[in-house]
Amino acid sequence: MLHKIELPVKARWLRRIVAMQRLLLKATCQPATNAATVSTAWVQSLWGNVCSDCVQKFCEGEKGRVLERLQIIASAPIADRRAIYNAFVMENRTRKLFHSTGQLRGIAPWKVSSPALADAVQDLLEAFYDPALYQKGKWLGFEFIRNGQRESFCKDDFIADFESINKVTVCPYCDGSRLMPKLDHFYPKSTFPFLACAPHNLIPICTDCNNAPAKGFKVPLTPTDGVPTLGWLHPHFRPAAGGYEIEFSGSPPEPVPKLHSTDALTQTRLDNASNLVALRMRWQRKSRSIFAGLRKILMANAGGDLVKATELLENQRTDHASQQGDEEFAMLKEAVCKAALAGRAGFMEELLQQDQAAAGN
Repeated sequence: MLHKIELPVKARWLRRIVAMQRLLLKATCQPATNAATVSTAWVQSLWGNVCSDCVQKFCEGEKGRVLERLQIIASAPIADRRAIYNAFVMENRTRKLFHSTGQLRGIAPWKVSSPALADAVQDLLEAFYDPALYQKGKWLGFEFIRNGQRESFCKDDFIADFESINKVTVCPYCDGSRLMPKLDHFYPKSTFPFLACAPHNLIPICTDCNNAPAKGFKVPLTPTDGVPTLGWLHPHFRPAAGGYEIEFSGSPPEPVPKLHSTDALTQTRLDNASNLVALRMRWQRKSRSIFAGLRKILMANAGGDLVKATELLENQRTDHASQQGDEEFAMLKEAVCKAALAGRAGFMEELLQQDQAAAGN
């Protein structure tokens, strides 16, 4: 959310998978469809461009889990089936919803009124992501027929294409390293299974952001607001992309960083984004190593000279500013340099302390 990111070309495969989900749910809405209708052959008839052995593995794998879930859905009252289908279609217009009503409700309404149906829908749609988008055992992801050739697609293909097309190489949530990224569901699939494979909902991020106590299963919405998305950033629909500064409270070597904007609504969005991934706490810990790194540079090159130290810090600030989006934690490193250069209490003293101690030995 701190950086603007782009969808890779291979997002088209995810769109195709979302279309496959929609076809299944729409087919269950037909008056003639019931539990007896549902079979592997029935699913294959809906997915003409998916390899038949892939359809069979998907439907009959894990002890027929997918077919069982489809049969439960097909046995539900037709009004409920149509309501589920309409909700799926609506929530997959996520960009429009995000910027209008913000009413992303997920599967929750049916958890109360029709829990068995809700569980079946959730299990079915999550199966498109796991195991279907994983490469494990004999499963190679989804396999399609395209121009007479067999092509496979899994989540690792999406991540690799994302890495190749995006100039931003750091984690878009925290500005840290994105080495060996994890695929985050921005709106968790446990609550929003309709978005389990939606391209804009799958964000490659760092492991620290993906796991609790950072994001985990947190939901980036404020249900009590008239527009629940209004107070939130989104990696694609509303990135921060430089509309803020980093300010500090407390004392070095672990001052508390905070994303700051002079605009009240932007500040709310920044605070929500920070809380979503426990950013303030994690950046505070990172500040200690940033101070240590800068002290080493000053010790090696400034020789206790404040003028030289100031010049070196300005060079460091410029370098980090130019590397934002590519160097991990560059924006935090730049902010530490700026605060020291601006005379923020204790910053320059902390950076020169070890240097001066070494000079006296």
